[in-house]
Amino acid sequence: MANVFLVLAHRPNELRAFMASHDARLEGESGLTQAGREMIKFALKLARKPESIEAADHESLRDHRFNDDDIWDIGAITGLFALSNRLGHLASMRPNDEFFTMGRG
Repeated sequence: MANVFLVLAHRPNELRAFMASHDARLEGESGLTQAGREMIKFALKLARKPESIEAADHESLRDHRFNDDDIWDIGAITGLFALSNRLGHLASMRPNDEFFTMGRG
């Protein structure tokens, strides 16, 4: 994610705010595991079609033993990644080498 940080450094105050949000969401207290914070299938729907989220989606998460705090964490992390991805695209950022070939080929 280092290249994202370089892009966000275009505005240092925004980078500091992003880093504070990143640390709170990805390193802070949560009922989700580190891996689980990035692997929830609901996040794809929230990122691509947020208007389609409905009560049944929340119930499905609860059926998988996620509580309201977990659901909040999933949404907050999804939003954080959406922000960094969109700014990366805006700046024509090349992903870090370890991610550049993912999904290509």
